[in-house]
Amino acid sequence: MKPFSLRSWPGAELLYPRQCTECKGGTDPGYDYLCWNCASRIIFMKAPLCRVCGNTIEGRVDAEFVCHSCRHAPRQFDRARSVARYDGVVRNVLHTYKYSQGVWLVRDLVRLLEVGWKAHFFLEEIDGVVWVPLHPARQRSRGFNQARLLAVRLSQRLGLPIIRGAIRRDRATQSQTRLTARQRAINVRKAFSCSRLDRVEGKRLLLVDDVMTTGATVNEVARCLRAAGTSAVHVLTVARG
Repeated sequence: MKPFSLRSWPGAELLYPRQCTECKGGTDPGYDYLCWNCASRIIFMKAPLCRVCGNTIEGRVDAEFVCHSCRHAPRQFDRARSVARYDGVVRNVLHTYKYSQGVWLVRDLVRLLEVGWKAHFFLEEIDGVVWVPLHPARQRSRGFNQARLLAVRLSQRLGLPIIRGAIRRDRATQSQTRLTARQRAINVRKAFSCSRLDRVEGKRLLLVDDVMTTGATVNEVARCLRAAGTSAVHVLTVARG
């Protein structure tokens, strides 16, 4: 069921004028719920980046480089890119979006995803868009899947097919927040399955999520997609933890 937001009602702005979700002041062109001052504090990911996982690399790097984590724990995805650091404004916006049903923020978040898309990807290398699924119990308690909503809206803006029902989360896992990188990988191991092989076989897919930290979750989804016969899996997230 689509999450309901009073702000999506056509007459809502007459009763509830838009305000910056961060400072509660007025908004500026470019964002629906962020002012220019708050948007200017977003910490965007900047080169040099790891060629595989897209994490920032300290120091000067003059050629393509693969970070220590990716060299020692081979990734199932081809490459991952995030738009901004999971800190400050972006962290607060995502927290409201995810845990307070702030679905009115999706347009601003998709605008950020488009920044990452234009910087790192091309239409001709992607056949469809998928998302990281939630376990049904988690989705019922939250009311919606934040990654699904981002993926659907992004696919619409890019004119790419959204591939529904290809990936399923079979096992409810504990929150990754307080786990180490190794514990995160174990926690999500075999948590996903692909039941509709015909929808992903031979496809080059863009996997969308809100936040990537160690990459354990998107890596496990990519493992599932690889086993189902996809030819490539690329990852795009709003933020990097």
